[in-house]
Parts: sequence; structure tokens; C-alpha cells
Amino acid sequence: MSLTRRGFAAACMAAPFSVARADDFLRPPPSSTDPRYAMYSLQGSYAPTEAPVGMALPASGTRVLIFHPLGAPSGRLVVFSHGLLSEPQVYRSLLSHLASHGFIVACPIHDDSLMERGLRLRSAAVDGGAAWNLGGISGDADAWAARARACASVLDEAAVVSNAVNMVALTERPLLVGHGLGAFTAMLLMGASARSGDGRTLSLADQRFYGAALLSPYGEGAFGLDANSWSGMTRPILAVTGKGDFDASGQDGDRRADVFNKTPPGYKHLAMLRDASPSMFSGQRARTEPKELMRFDDVKAVTTAFLKAYGYHDRQAFADIVGDWFLQASMRRLDFLYR
Repeated sequence: MSLTRRGFAAACMAAPFSVARADDFLRPPPSSTDPRYAMYSLQGSYAPTEAPVGMALPASGTRVLIFHPLGAPSGRLVVFSHGLLSEPQVYRSLLSHLASHGFIVACPIHDDSLMERGLRLRSAAVDGGAAWNLGGISGDADAWAARARACASVLDEAAVVSNAVNMVALTERPLLVGHGLGAFTAMLLMGASARSGDGRTLSLADQRFYGAALLSPYGEGAFGLDANSWSGMTRPILAVTGKGDFDASGQDGDRRADVFNKTPPGYKHLAMLRDASPSMFSGQRARTEPKELMRFDDVKAVTTAFLKAYGYHDRQAFADIVGDWFLQASMRRLDFLYR
């Protein structure tokens, strides 16, 4: 049976969303004996939505999924940008977790997702499997700009987001979270520049975004990034990577830390896991693999602390992300740096 792009997207949107079980959030914390670490890594004060709200923003046409805290009158707005050939539901464990801590997380479905352009990047491989033509998008300035516009449209239509979830999306300090290509998108919105395949230098800074958590960000040599690409990033950022954080770009954690090392100092944070994996950001393998559970707990904890520190001006969270507390609380599984 053949399925058009629109039909595929509709089928995915209509299918029942997988629901995080209560015991995923309420289990005893296995990854640290520190109760404050557990506060960051386990469910927050609110129950998250069992299924995200799906809608198309009326002015831009951007399709979004919105994860939000149940019973909260308002929540700080976070825009999440997914990775290449992915889509927001892949990260539902992480996004539900952030919603439980009081954030409204709006997730654009980018054109390169598996629902959209991603299907056109797929072709038959010589061995009979699937091959993906990723070279094009790695230098495609138009695709980069489209992703950035989709994220910015959430701020443009924040009132629509508020109405959709029946609570106030707070936009005084909106934040970004991105993974992989989504982290690259977030870097562009935060002031980074990159040279496209046709020789254009793209700079798409949106001063409305207050800070960004960058999960597995690309470093120099990928997606048109060079040694000077990060000189315009002056706002708060957190980079999360580590030894073993590989993907199709071939870059490991040391290279992915460029966004921390090469930005102007001030409110820059780096969480470097000593035993990382490329799958640790979605949490999909956390239920069945103990090491993945610990990694995912670390990802949730550092990301939540960063968002609380800058989104809600939480003084305790800020103190935790500028010292060596996370090194000790994670039982030395990660190094947490600040400059």
C-alpha cells in the first residue's frame, strides 16, 4: 500500500501517542543518592499531559506538538527542535519530564522529519537496506532557515499556544532546547553563524530567545561551522555531550564541546558525560538498559537545572550549575564546567 506524505503525517498524528507510565517517574532514583539530584531527574511538581496537543499555528502553518503541565495556571515557554530524520514524539520521555517541571514545551515538526522531507532523503542501499542522503541538508541554507523560522513562529504565535493548552505560556524569557540538527538550529537562533554549501554565511539570531540547552551539538567542521562561528553567542547556553556521543557526522564529545569552548565567556555551561551514547537524549532505551537509564537521568537532570536557573531564575538551580555540585551528585559520571 502506498502512502502520500500527507497521508503518512496524518496517520502518525492520528495514532495513539505512547504514554509514559507513572512508574517511570515515581520509581526510586537509581542514579544518585542526592535528593536534589532526584528532584531534577525525576518527575516534577506536575503531572505531564498523557498526550501532547497537536495543532497547526494559523499564521505560519507550522505544525507543533505541545507538552504541558497539568493543573498549572502558567508555564515558561520552551521551544524544542528535534534532530534530523526524527520528530518530537521520539523525545516524549524527555519532553514530558520538562512539562512536569512547569514548562510548556512547543515542538515544531520540521520539514526534514520522517513525516515530511525525511522520507525523500531515503533510498535503497546496495546491501538492500536503507540509505540516507544527508549530504544535501548539511549545507542547505534554505533548510536551516526554514527550521529557524518554524521555531521563531512559536514565539510569534505564543497566544495561540496558550489558548491551545488553556494556560498562559510565559514569554518573558523563552528558552530553546535542541538535539543534533535541532541543536544546530538553536545555535543559529542564539547568534552562531555557518557557511552553506553555496557559499552563503547564514546568521539567524533571534534576540527574543533567552538561552538554549544544546543536546549533542555539532562542532567545527560540520554543517558549515568554523572556528569563528560562535563569536556572536553571548546569551546563556548549556551543551550536553560526552565520550561516545557519535552520529553520522563522525564527531565525538570533544568536538561537540566547541560551542562551550569557543563562545564568549559568561553564562556558558558544559555537561560532559564520561560514558555517553548517541541514544541517551531520547530516553527510549532507558527502560530496558541500566546504563542508558543512568545516562538519561543525567541528561534530564542537567537540562532541567539549566532551564530552571534561567527560565525561572531559580537561585538554587543556578548555584548547582556554576560549581562542581553535579560532578558529586552524579557520582562522578559527568564533568560540569562553567565559564
